[in-house]
Amino acid sequence: MRLRSLVAVGTACASFLTSGLLASAATLEAQAAVALRPSDARSPEAFNRITGVRELADGRVLVVDAGDARVVVIDFEGNQSRTIGRTGSGPGEYRSPARLFALAADSSLLTENGGRWFLMAGDSIVGTVRGDDAVMTRAFARMALGADATGGVLALSMAAASGAKPSPFDSVSLVRLSRVDGAARTLVTLRPLMSRRAAGAAEARAAAPGGAATKRYALPLDGTDHAAAFCDGWTAVIRRDPFGVEWFDAAGKLSARTAPQPLRKLTSADQAPLLRWMSSHTGWPPTADVRAIAEWPTHAPRVVGDADNTLALANGMLLVHEPSTAAMPRNMARVYARNGRVHTQLTLPAEYRVAGSGPGGFYIAVRQDDGAERLQRHPAWVASPSLVCAN
Repeated sequence: MRLRSLVAVGTACASFLTSGLLASAATLEAQAAVALRPSDARSPEAFNRITGVRELADGRVLVVDAGDARVVVIDFEGNQSRTIGRTGSGPGEYRSPARLFALAADSSLLTENGGRWFLMAGDSIVGTVRGDDAVMTRAFARMALGADATGGVLALSMAAASGAKPSPFDSVSLVRLSRVDGAARTLVTLRPLMSRRAAGAAEARAAAPGGAATKRYALPLDGTDHAAAFCDGWTAVIRRDPFGVEWFDAAGKLSARTAPQPLRKLTSADQAPLLRWMSSHTGWPPTADVRAIAEWPTHAPRVVGDADNTLALANGMLLVHEPSTAAMPRNMARVYARNGRVHTQLTLPAEYRVAGSGPGGFYIAVRQDDGAERLQRHPAWVASPSLVCAN
């Protein structure tokens, strides 16, 4: 199935945006911290590593478990769950499911890491996007960063302007690809996929002598900036250094941004809380020993790991999990409104990670003592305007 056919499921989308949310620029304005409301439902089974959550129109929830390479649908009301599809290379089969993006008409786009894309209707896989599809061929490593209900897919472009062969050390373009014909519109330039400093350290570690007793771990602190796609075609870009959030409207125009915030120096007191947070929220590294880290950064990161630590919420706002440090030991996620300001600071128990949201509330991946994750549903913490796209 060609990706252009996804647009046929519908493109209607209604937005709550007011003139206040369309401000051209605004400074960061932190609001009072709030806590999650008590959970009202819990998944009947555990997962290895939750990387995608999608609430369906009937309240059931799709879950991507990248750790165990499976897709599950959960009925919280009936306390039941069921695996969708199976591992393989045939029709309706997947090898390494990674991300799940909401499209229109209760449909979804399921992606693999550098592999195939699948169209889902409700809780069923109904088609596989062909490898020669115009969108897939333009997306770097066939990797989608997001999709929306208006016909767009967010992706990276590695094409070098000079015609030279691009490398991971070059800046990359964030593009919005049309599902109709694959046409690309560049939104902004992002930092390179890899830093030369990190690459050099990795090569030095690979060549170093020693066995398991001297094993060192690299922290996933490098990489390009993050991006999140919203169902109405808006995009949020999360800058790593200096930290900041930029908002682009459905036409690709910069609408608002936070004031850039330089990173502060990382101290030795920051290392232990940062390591605990990263192990819980990114699944890496598998150690609590600060001496086992090959190289500590010079500055405390504000965003780390891959894109499941930044989340496009169903109400049109952006949630960013911020790593714990000595200066900020609590597990906290900041929610940014489209005027560039912080709407809410959400405080969470140490083992909690927001994995998705919908009309039913927030879906929290809770790390268990054995390392597995359970999914919990929590009612929204505060009444707020809702971004409602067609189901």
